[in-house]
Amino acid sequence: IAPIYDDKQIIANRLKDLAAVWSLVSDKFFVRLQEITGKPFPIQQVTGYFTTAPRLSYNFTEQWFFVPFRTPILLVPTKIAHELLHFHYYAYDEKDVLAHVTKEQSENIKEALTFLLNEAFSDILVPCDKGYDKHQKLRTHLQTVWQKNKSYDELINEAIKFI
Repeated sequence: IAPIYDDKQIIANRLKDLAAVWSLVSDKFFVRLQEITGKPFPIQQVTGYFTTAPRLSYNFTEQWFFVPFRTPILLVPTKIAHELLHFHYYAYDEKDVLAHVTKEQSENIKEALTFLLNEAFSDILVPCDKGYDKHQKLRTHLQTVWQKNKSYDELINEAIKFI
């Protein structure tokens, strides 16, 4: 199978562009995430790998995720933040949530929480996180809860009740 992008200069340029746009928002993202959750980002270094696949996989244990190569560059920071939000959830919330719901339900909560990227980070990220169809009711409910009190802990509790 021939590589889609075999020109190393194209890849190098894309990496340079990505580093530039992520550097504009990364510090603000991590500060805001801590303000919202009350907890710092739990990992010192996470590795991103370019992919041309339509879905972005990740591995929390090994601390890596895929970064979309073909997505318009200004939308990529939101995609990165989406994956980092998952890592934050796994580090701090998953264990407590699993005491009340199934693994599948916990995964649904994790995905639904990404609505925060549109709500609480819209001044630093392009608000393009639409989520999956099956999470829309939970996302909408959590968005309503968030707009009332801006409490991350309340979001987690409400998600457990709602699901």
